[in-house]
Formats: sequence, structure tokens, C-alpha cells
Amino acid sequence: MSSKLMTSSLLARIEGLNCMILSDPYPPHLLFLSHPSLHTLTLPLDTAESAIELFTILQTNTTLKALSMKIKEERVYTSSMGTSLQDMLTQNQTLKYLEI
Repeated sequence: MSSKLMTSSLLARIEGLNCMILSDPYPPHLLFLSHPSLHTLTLPLDTAESAIELFTILQTNTTLKALSMKIKEERVYTSSMGTSLQDMLTQNQTLKYLEI
């Protein structure tokens, strides 16, 4: 079983996590669907779409306090991603730590 498949399978079954450090990209909507009360999250992002999806979720998220993202490639940086990041930072009231 590949590590990505195993991670995907485990994350969907484990409940109640407050802190998560992922070494492989994982769809943000699935992450917050199965773990709505995360306080700390570290994850790599490999597409602009996944970054935008994450920032959109975090616009209304009230539990995440610390976020560390690893951008895997420069092509992830787009103007849409920048706008989405700015919107998230303006609207999110609980995020206290952000590392990119």
C-alpha cells in the first residue's frame, strides 16, 4: 500500500485530532470534513487550486490557530492564490500563526 493511500485511509478513520503534520499533499476539504476541530496544521500544497481551497475554508474556520504550509513548486503562486490568501487573512479571526 502506498504511503499516500495509507494516509488517506487513516485520516478518514481517525477522529478527534487537534494537531496534524502531513508530509504529502491532501485535499483540504476532506481534511476539514473529517477533522473539523484542528488547532494546528502543517501541510504541503502542490497546486494553486488546493491553496485556494484551503484559504476559502479558512475564511470561516473558527478552530485553526496555527498553519504552516510548504509550497512545493513556484507555479503554485498565482494572483488568484494571493487574493484568496488576502481574503482569508482579512476574514479569519482565530488564526494566530501563519508560516509559508
